[in-house]
Amino acid sequence: MTKKSLILGLGLTGCSFARYLEGEEGLEAYDDRIEKLKDQPEIQELVSKGLILNPAPSAEYDCVYLSPGVHPDHPLLQGAGEKIADVELALRRVQNPLIGITGTNGKTTVTELTAFVLQRSGRAARAVGNNGTPILDWARNPGGEVGVVELSSYMLEWTETPALEGGVILEITPDHLDRYASFEAYRAAKLRIRSILKPGAPLYVHESQIVEGAEPFQQFAEDLGLKRPFTFVEENLMAAYSLCRLYGVNAKEFLKAAEAFQKPPHRLEFVVEKEGVSYFNDSKATNIESTLRAVEVVPSPIVLIAGGQHKGSSYLPWLEAFKGKVQALCLLGEAAPIIQKELGEAFETHCFEDLKSATEFAQSIAKSGGSVLLSPGCASFDQFENFQKRGEMFKGLLRSG
Repeated sequence: MTKKSLILGLGLTGCSFARYLEGEEGLEAYDDRIEKLKDQPEIQELVSKGLILNPAPSAEYDCVYLSPGVHPDHPLLQGAGEKIADVELALRRVQNPLIGITGTNGKTTVTELTAFVLQRSGRAARAVGNNGTPILDWARNPGGEVGVVELSSYMLEWTETPALEGGVILEITPDHLDRYASFEAYRAAKLRIRSILKPGAPLYVHESQIVEGAEPFQQFAEDLGLKRPFTFVEENLMAAYSLCRLYGVNAKEFLKAAEAFQKPPHRLEFVVEKEGVSYFNDSKATNIESTLRAVEVVPSPIVLIAGGQHKGSSYLPWLEAFKGKVQALCLLGEAAPIIQKELGEAFETHCFEDLKSATEFAQSIAKSGGSVLLSPGCASFDQFENFQKRGEMFKGLLRSG
C-alpha cells in the first residue's frame, strides 16, 4: 500500500519539503491559505513536478510534514501517524556535521557569524534553518559543509534525533506567549536542543541559564580579550567562538574573521541621518527584550516606533528603561492600545493606522542629536508578511522622504 503523506503549510518550509521530497509517491500538500497560494508561480512549478494540492484533506495520513508555524493543535495533526518537521528530517538524513543555536535574541546573528568565521578560516560551512535558508534546500546538496542551524522554539518542539556535534543556548527571555501557556513552557521548548545533541557533544549557554551539563560561553571572554560588563554584541561573539573552537578555529583566527562580518539587515541597522537625527531600522526586534537593548544603545532622545501583532507579554519592563531616553512612542497595530494603556501615563504616546503615518510624525518631532528608532517589540503579521517587509518599507519611506 502506498504511504499517504501530507505537507502541511506551503510557505518557505513547505516548499522546501516539496523540493526535497520530489518524486515521492502520494505526496499531497495543504495550507490554510491554499486558495490564495495555489496560483503562485512557485506552487504551480511544484505541482507540475508531481505535488498534489488537496484543498480538503482528511485527518488520516501516515505522515505529516509540518512547518514550524503550524500549531500543535492543528486539526490535521490529530489523526496523523508520524509528524516530522524539516529540521527533524534533516537530523535523520544528513550525514554532514551539524551544530545548533537557539535562544530568544541574537540567533540569526550568531548562526551567520559562526558560518562566516568557519568559511573565512577555511572550513566549509552554511548557515541554515530559522535564518531564512530552509535546511532541506541545503540538505539536497550539502557537499562537505558544516550545517550551522538556527533553531526556533517552534522547530525544537518536533525534534528528537541526536545529531548535533555542539550547541549554544543564548539568553532566554519571555516571547511567543501567544503560543505558549507560560514562559516556562517556552523555555522548555528551547531546552529541547539538549535532546538532539550527540552523546558527549558540548552545550554552551548564556550564564543566566542554569542548564545541567552545560557550560557558560562567557568562559571564553579572556581568550577574546573581553571584560565585564559584556555588551550584547560581545555575548554573541563568545557564543559563536564557542562553536568555532570545535572545528579548530583559534581566538586570533576568529577575531580576524569576525572583523569582516556584517550582521544581517533589520537588526539595529543604521539607515540615514537627516537634519541631525539618526534613523535606525530594528524591525527584527519582535519581542520586549530586543527593544530594550536597542533603546540602550541608540542616541537619545529617541522617538520610538513600536507595536504590531501582540504576542502576549506585558510592556511594563519598558517603563523604567525608557525614562530619560525615550521622548515619545509612535504606536502601531493591535498592540498599540495595550502599550498605550501600560505606558501612556509615563510617556507621550501616539497611535497610528500604518507605518507611513507613524514614520512621518516621528520625523516631525525628532530632535537634532537624537534618533528615530523602529524597534517594534512585536510580530509584524497583523500588517506585514514578515519583519523584513516591515523594515524595507521603513527604509523606503526614509529614502523617499
